[in-house]
Amino acid sequence: MDINKILLPVDGSEIFEIAAQKAIEIASAYDSEIFILNVENRIEREKYSAHTQVEFKLEEDAAREQSKKILEDAKNFFRQSGLKVSTTIKKGNPAAVIIDMAEEEGFDLVIMCSRGLGSGKRFLLGSVAKKVVYQCNVPVLIAK
Repeated sequence: MDINKILLPVDGSEIFEIAAQKAIEIASAYDSEIFILNVENRIEREKYSAHTQVEFKLEEDAAREQSKKILEDAKNFFRQSGLKVSTTIKKGNPAAVIIDMAEEEGFDLVIMCSRGLGSGKRFLLGSVAKKVVYQCNVPVLIAK
C-alpha cells in the first residue's frame, strides 16, 4: 500500500501533537505529503438580523483568525521534519468536510486525534472522529 497523501485535521486541541507525531512517522517512512486541515467554526448568518450584520462579520473574522493561528501553530510543529506540509481552511460540518476532502481529493490516509476540543476526557472517541471512522471510505488512523 502506498501512502502518498495524508490528511491531518486539526482543531487546536492540546492532543494535536499525538496525531502529528504519527503523521511524521508515516510520512517519513512513505515519503508522503501531509495536508493539515482546519474546519472553521460555522457561523449561521440567519440568526443575525440586518442591524447585527456587523457582529456577524466580527465573529466571522475572529473564526478565520483563529483558524489561521491553529494552522500556523500546526505547521510550526512540522518545521524541523523536512516533510512537505500544506495547510487549508474549509467551512462546514467538521466530520462532513473531513470525509468529503479525504474521498474527493484522493487521500490515502486520515490521521486524527481520538477527541478534540468538544469532547470530554471521559469519552473514548469524540463525535467528529467517530463519524469519520464509521463513514469515511479512506483508511483512518486514530491517535490517542
